[in-house]
Amino acid sequence: MTALGAGTALSTLHGVERPVVVLHGHKHYPTARLVVGTEPGENDVLIVSAGSAGVAEAWSRTDGREVGHLWPSFNVIDVAPDHSIVARTVAFSRNDGRLAPARTLVDVERVGHRWQVWSRATGSPEQALLARNEAHVTLLAGDERWTLECRRVLEPIASGAQAEYAEVVHAAPGARVQRVVQADGEREVERVPFRLLVSTRAPSFYRIADALCRTSAAAARAYGPGMTFESVDLVNRVPSARTMLRVNGLPREADAFASVTDMTTGRERIAPLARDGVACELVRAPCAARTLLRIYVAL
Repeated sequence: MTALGAGTALSTLHGVERPVVVLHGHKHYPTARLVVGTEPGENDVLIVSAGSAGVAEAWSRTDGREVGHLWPSFNVIDVAPDHSIVARTVAFSRNDGRLAPARTLVDVERVGHRWQVWSRATGSPEQALLARNEAHVTLLAGDERWTLECRRVLEPIASGAQAEYAEVVHAAPGARVQRVVQADGEREVERVPFRLLVSTRAPSFYRIADALCRTSAAAARAYGPGMTFESVDLVNRVPSARTMLRVNGLPREADAFASVTDMTTGRERIAPLARDGVACELVRAPCAARTLLRIYVAL
């Protein structure tokens, strides 16, 4: 089949007169796709892909050891006597090996030649540890780049919760860190990306000069040709009742849009973006652990 190509292989699998499941390994992050038969008598083909079991995938365009990653993971496939199949992915930290709660990739049941897809909830939702997780970003325009100021706010659900959370701050190549303030005072940082300890006791703050590109020419020099947008990110690392990314200082004529990405499965979805003149706001409530909020700005 390989010699004839994937199209031939799929067309053959559509002709076996029963719904088919194809399992395959390493695709960087886990996915599930249902390919529906379109010709009379054709059956459906469900394709379930495993992620990387031992390699973390960087989610940032910048390089370096401190850059955040999609967690390594493996899939668990449950096949029931009633011809239903549930595929879940389980991620683990490359640092301590702890397993995260399983997340469902797909839940299907055989109905004739078809797979009936269900949206049944599986497992218990993660209990929120933070009442709110906020990033208030202000962009200050230069000739070809923006200077970025960010105030980070964490509010725990209850007293006695974890006092601080580590996150990675990144920016365009050539950016310069001018100020970093944490709960224990101001600290010196030589370069980005860098690790920021965000406290639940007091807001954290940082200022980075030339943090983001404002023009396509500047982006081409920083990232390579073909880059047509810049972005501001917030990674929600633990379950939160409400997570907000707010960006102020955008040109009124600038096109902006947003997405939310599950950093366990790599699944990205376009998200509603509230826009008010030069400010825009992306809110996720509640917000699962390992969720990436991103606001894009067209160059």
